Amino acid sequence: TCLTVIQVYENTEVKRQVASSNPYGRWVKENLRPLKPANFLAAAALENEAILRYQQAFVYSSEDVQMVIESMAARKGAYFLHGDDIPLVVMSQKPHMLYDYFKQRFAQVTNPPIDPLREGLVLSLEVNLGKRGNILEVGPENASQVILPSPVL
Repeated sequence: TCLTVIQVYENTEVKRQVASSNPYGRWVKENLRPLKPANFLAAAALENEAILRYQQAFVYSSEDVQMVIESMAARKGAYFLHGDDIPLVVMSQKPHMLYDYFKQRFAQVTNPPIDPLREGLVLSLEVNLGKRGNILEVGPENASQVILPSPVL
């Protein structure tokens, strides 16, 4: 008769064996590259007429710019934007651009927006960019990533 021996490992033992099988810490230290924040121009890079043309082309009102875009640029959340209470364009009495007819509507949101500044212990916006290698092939090239403190839009 053939006797098969089965070995059962504890979770921590498996993790210890895998962690000690390769120099993962050194690979990450040598290949992970943080991207430092850049200092952007404080003054507008466009003339006022060009800015106005862009705002009109992308259908931004002065209210959108003041209440949404400026607060986003200052890294403050626009917390008043929880729901979509704007009537459908086809039912509006005001003239609209063709673009407005194709906007997608989302359900109203009752929860506060995700706030990584206040919930830093459990939430992060950090993003790793780079080629994702085969997880079954172990090597330092899999740790070659650029770290961004927040997503790029």
